[in-house]
Amino acid sequence: MALMTEDGQFDRPEIGDIREDINDLAKQDISPDAPTDDAHLLGQFLGIISDRDDLTFKALEAVYYSLFVLSSHGDTLDRIGIEEGVLRKPAAPASVELQVDGYTGGFIAANSLFSTDDGVLFETTDDVTFGEITMVDDPDNPGTQVQLQNENGVGLCRVTVNAMAVESGIDGNVKAGAITYNADANEDIYAVTNPGAATGGQEAEVDKSYADRIISDRHAGGSSSENGITTAIGNLPDVKQAKLVSNRTMQPDKYGNPAKSDHLYVIGGDDQEIADEYFHVLGVTEYTVGSIAKTVYNLSGDARTIKFDHAKTVPVFIQIGLTTTDDFDSDNGLADIRKNIEQFFSELQMGETVLFSQIFGQIWNVHGITDIKLAMGTDKAKLTLDDVKVNEFELAVTDDSSIEVTVNAG
Repeated sequence: MALMTEDGQFDRPEIGDIREDINDLAKQDISPDAPTDDAHLLGQFLGIISDRDDLTFKALEAVYYSLFVLSSHGDTLDRIGIEEGVLRKPAAPASVELQVDGYTGGFIAANSLFSTDDGVLFETTDDVTFGEITMVDDPDNPGTQVQLQNENGVGLCRVTVNAMAVESGIDGNVKAGAITYNADANEDIYAVTNPGAATGGQEAEVDKSYADRIISDRHAGGSSSENGITTAIGNLPDVKQAKLVSNRTMQPDKYGNPAKSDHLYVIGGDDQEIADEYFHVLGVTEYTVGSIAKTVYNLSGDARTIKFDHAKTVPVFIQIGLTTTDDFDSDNGLADIRKNIEQFFSELQMGETVLFSQIFGQIWNVHGITDIKLAMGTDKAKLTLDDVKVNEFELAVTDDSSIEVTVNAG
């Protein structure tokens, strides 16, 4: 029984063909009248041999396809990646910058906890002391400043502190303004929020995206090429995506980037690690632009400044109305819908449109639904029956609090 076709494809036989082949061998080697059906002991024994051969052929098929990146999975794909120098990304927690208003002389210890209203916890990374009262713009008198105060007129100090989600995964990628609870009940704190969305939270990388990165790394075209730079940055453990705008002309480009410059946009990752890797793969004379500036050092110990930007995240609000049957899982169905949608968003690329039809697909994957009404958009008060578009340096995001689901039993 040949396992390879003339054009080199692995051709695994089906169990029925294996059994027929073994039955023929028994009639040839034992007797033309040998009873090979399952009603007889010999036939039952031949059936056992067929099952064992089927397992063997399946193992051989798995070994054959494990030679190729796009058809490998699990540990085999990890081993290929290790040989290529591209490691699978582990699950990672989201990071965020918190804005905290507190009373002068107060203190926030590292590992303090803050939370969203639905219980997503974030832990601070540094100690912070509240200093002098902060001056803020007066909304009633543009161009002047007033003291930041609580409702009783007591002056407040505003500080920023970095925090990480306590749990790894995409649930930590909450929208701007979602983190508002002082979970430790620290009396030195008056208010907390996150002006920007939390980013970088990811599940352990699935086989498809890992295989795609291995292939991308093979085809990068050299470390200092555009593809090489984005691949190198994208391979950093906590970086979800990277995109490079390279202006090779002598004039500012359509984005306003100066002549002969590179402008890197990143989702997730540690700023210093990004800058170090960016510098490592840049050409010698490359000029970088962006609002984030980090100092790196060459082999001679000379300081260099590397600039880049974090891509903006755009919160998407989704409103879903369901008609269900008795088969709908009332305990887990809604959570499954939210999980499907959030997983879909976690795989979106920078600049990618959120297609209305694709959200329908994530909902229909849950059993027991007969009808769906759907609206979505970036303004919660103006949801529409349409796609959500973002610019090429933005990433559409959503979370549990942005997905509203109501159920009507059919």
